[in-house]
Amino acid sequence: MTEKLYSQLHTYLHQCELRKVRNLFLNQGLSVNHRYADGSSPIHIAAEKGAYAIVQLLLGLGVNVNCKNQHGQTPLFLAVQKSHEDIARVIIRRGCSVNLTDSQQRTALHMACAEGLTQIVQILLEEGARVKMQDKWGRTPLHTTLMGALGISHNQGSIEKFVDVVQLLVQQGCDVNAADHQGATPLFLTVAAGDKCTPIALFLLAKGADPNKPGRHKLTPLKLASLKGYLDMCKLLLYENCDVEIGRDQTIRGKSALQTAAEKGFIHIVKLLVASGCQLHLEQWLYMSDHMPSGSNGTANENEESMMEYLKDLASHPQSLKQLCRGIVRRHWRRRLNAHVMKLQYPEILKNYLRLKDELMSTERSVAKVEYLKS
Repeated sequence: MTEKLYSQLHTYLHQCELRKVRNLFLNQGLSVNHRYADGSSPIHIAAEKGAYAIVQLLLGLGVNVNCKNQHGQTPLFLAVQKSHEDIARVIIRRGCSVNLTDSQQRTALHMACAEGLTQIVQILLEEGARVKMQDKWGRTPLHTTLMGALGISHNQGSIEKFVDVVQLLVQQGCDVNAADHQGATPLFLTVAAGDKCTPIALFLLAKGADPNKPGRHKLTPLKLASLKGYLDMCKLLLYENCDVEIGRDQTIRGKSALQTAAEKGFIHIVKLLVASGCQLHLEQWLYMSDHMPSGSNGTANENEESMMEYLKDLASHPQSLKQLCRGIVRRHWRRRLNAHVMKLQYPEILKNYLRLKDELMSTERSVAKVEYLKS
């Protein structure tokens, strides 16, 4: 008889039937902490279904808010996973442990960050959620935030909520240079999300993210941006004067950022890299002249012809003394470039040349983003 009653309770919970659920608990004496075969309890089901009134009923009856299902998930996990912010909030306020982990070592903060739930993230942080905890893949909540942003960005959604979450996490002391088990840093994941996530990259760089730290496949953020054709990301990283030649022999098949961008046909990025001091080495030119992609009919299209003409001219004409000096200065001062250049008693036109101002200020979007970084 009791088994039948618990089966009915399971059905009523899924149907969010508050009156019938209340009757079974108050009149039939069923336990609010009953566990089903999958390890879930009534509050797991109610939290996942978004049944706020039933969750409140269970809390009033003394349910265990820290119980875990077979996946190690507490009711808070399920509420966050389903974006039921009202339920997550009331469970947190009732004293659940915010740092419990599931079977994959994720916390509720990992889940909230992945969904971009700014208000829940803020509450979790106020209740003592740890921003440096890593899941089984070595990802901190900052990593999962940026993976959520990556998915939204590629699906043409808004990343504004993720910008707010990143700011909250950084304010609480998370490591902006922490790498997961595959080597991906928060900046690397941000670059992977594309130009739409440039505001997040701006914030991370302003807070000390290393633009030269390699990520997955030993790719630096600049090489990743060059590979994907993210022009705004390239401009931002070059504004930070990242090293354009770092680890040249450790990229995909030993290719440099310049070579990768050239083979992908991103001529605007190629010209930007050359202006920043990236050199076209002889072995790169010989390789590219034989391996540049061709159109479907086996002949080069107009863009590929333009690229080859540009590279041929670049390889056959040495850089001017002015260009060479700019490259030397930029490599010497690295990320201190902008601070040092502004102190020089040089004409403004020369300082702008060293800072690549013409190249980096060529679009309205880049102007707005660079001005944001300055502020």
